[in-house]
Amino acid sequence: VLIKGIKNYEGITEKNFEIVYYDEMITVLFNQAPLSEGWYSEDVTVAADGCTISDSLDGSYEDTYTVTGEGVHTLSLHFKTAEGYITDACGYTVKIDKASPAADSLQISGITDTAASVSIAASDTGSGVSRYYLHCTTEERKDITAEEIKESENTFKLGAEDAVSGTAVFQLDSLSEGTTYYLYAAAEDISGKFSE
Repeated sequence: VLIKGIKNYEGITEKNFEIVYYDEMITVLFNQAPLSEGWYSEDVTVAADGCTISDSLDGSYEDTYTVTGEGVHTLSLHFKTAEGYITDACGYTVKIDKASPAADSLQISGITDTAASVSIAASDTGSGVSRYYLHCTTEERKDITAEEIKESENTFKLGAEDAVSGTAVFQLDSLSEGTTYYLYAAAEDISGKFSE
């Protein structure tokens, strides 16, 4: 740095100093554990051992940083050490899915003696619906869980890529005339949660 006199002051003073690059390892924890590639089912609190955190270089640095809201969050965080060193921006991706998907409706159409078309509409505010399940049986069951529906050999499955606008359509063929069929539907989201 050069300090130069102006107006009534003359001369130049030179001062050399070193800018130290901070390259020490910082341990960053997400809900007190290393960052998960999976989905969190709650808000995520970010903490760094011996550092404060901010989402902008000149922002307010706090002991923790909390990520809320469902969906995929792309973070750019700065860490400040106790000595005052500030890191470059560090990028992280945090995925939060708090709610289970909702199977909104089940409709039957195109009924003949041996076939029917069944539509299941489902939605999910977090990670999104990944799979639709339709359980078809001649045995009446009043209580059945979504996990049981998924695991049953009498269950039809469709991925979200085969659904149009959140509605999966199943074609039931080879039905027996005069037989009563019971249908149960469920949806699964990308994070692995099931609808009721």
